Amino acid sequence: MQPDYSDILDRIPDPPLWWFNGVPRYKPFSPNALSVGLPEAALALVRCQDCATEFKIGVEPNLFAEGSMFDQILSDEFNYDDPPRHTTPDGSRCAGETMGAIPISVIEAWGRDQNSFDWHRLPQFEGPLKLSD
Repeated sequence: MQPDYSDILDRIPDPPLWWFNGVPRYKPFSPNALSVGLPEAALALVRCQDCATEFKIGVEPNLFAEGSMFDQILSDEFNYDDPPRHTTPDGSRCAGETMGAIPISVIEAWGRDQNSFDWHRLPQFEGPLKLSD
């Protein structure tokens, strides 16, 4: 279960644009907003297993897993963790906070250039995931 950020969310009237490890983010997504030194990063759309609320989340590779993050995503071997803390549409606490999120699509896929370390988009990995059916 992700940490509770109601102390931030209650003070900012706008909803977050995306989340990273359960932390609300208000600037547009950038792979630089994730951990330092990553070879790959993505913005993904996921769904709560309980209430079906959808979230945009920043994802990064599991450095202990084999293969690229995008190969793991395409083969259903990637863990999206729990969705951010949230309530159901009726305002009650959602049990889905304790369940792994269901992947829907990769909105933005990014990789680093090995020579310059600059980020570049990888559109071949963007789009709906067959796993969400």
